[in-house]
Amino acid sequence: MRARIKVIRMNEIKAKLKALLKNAELDLVIGYGERKIPTSDGSEITGICPLFVTRESGIDGLVWNRHCVHNLVTYLTKKEYKDYKKIAIFVKPCDLKAIYVLCQENQIDRQRLLIIGLACNGMIREKMGISTKELAGKCITCRESSEGAVARCQKEHTDLMIESTPEGSIPSSSEKKALTLEDLEKMSGADRWAFWQKQFQKCLRCYACRAVCPLCYCEQCVCDMSQPQWIEKSPHLKGNFLFHLVRAFHLTGRCIGCGECERVCPMGLPLTLLNQKMIKEVKDLYDYESGKDPEQAPVLSQFRVDDDESFIK
Repeated sequence: MRARIKVIRMNEIKAKLKALLKNAELDLVIGYGERKIPTSDGSEITGICPLFVTRESGIDGLVWNRHCVHNLVTYLTKKEYKDYKKIAIFVKPCDLKAIYVLCQENQIDRQRLLIIGLACNGMIREKMGISTKELAGKCITCRESSEGAVARCQKEHTDLMIESTPEGSIPSSSEKKALTLEDLEKMSGADRWAFWQKQFQKCLRCYACRAVCPLCYCEQCVCDMSQPQWIEKSPHLKGNFLFHLVRAFHLTGRCIGCGECERVCPMGLPLTLLNQKMIKEVKDLYDYESGKDPEQAPVLSQFRVDDDESFIK
């Protein structure tokens, strides 16, 4: 088993990271930092953004609070960070599953990572980068814990741990009830078709969902190809529908349900519902949950004689 250092307080984590950077045992730290966001009235508010640290002096800017909603794992496959030999990264329990999948798919080397696990019991919802007082939608549907319960990373798969929950009180859930997968499945086929038409009609094709997803790492997306062009690029219903369906199938058996795609969507598309449906189908058919076990093979790369074959006509 990999030797672990269990650290409880953030200041101890910072001291450890400073020492590792000073001794050249670490090249990059990916965590959370504060930023100033201008408002329409000319004032500024403090927000949270990903923070990339390569020097000891930058470590003091790291924070861990209710606004640290981002899944930082998405940066591990970006070409800008592939040349760093040793990277420390802060991950919540839902984020850690993305590392498992990326390791399974040979996209990252676990030996290059210093994983700092975070205990989490809910983040604050953001709208266009501005925080609200509500619980983030991704936390309401989180599969790692129920609302208000503390979710923790698996200790055997982390190198450092912050066991204290983020600063600040747990935000409340929205009074407006969100549509659930169960609600959607109760609809007739015609009603579901009308529902998704209405949703995808709003899509701007900004690709924010693709950019933020830790598992969308293709160097060239099929949606960007022009010779041949498989998917119409302009934002209209037909092309939008195809884009989201192709992306959903691409993530089937891989999506960890971190909810980042829906969080960053400027039009508020319920993309989590689409992903939850695919996650449910894979679970029902193959008893497989992506990101649950880093040692398991991806569902589409394994075969069992008892696999369901009822879909073959």
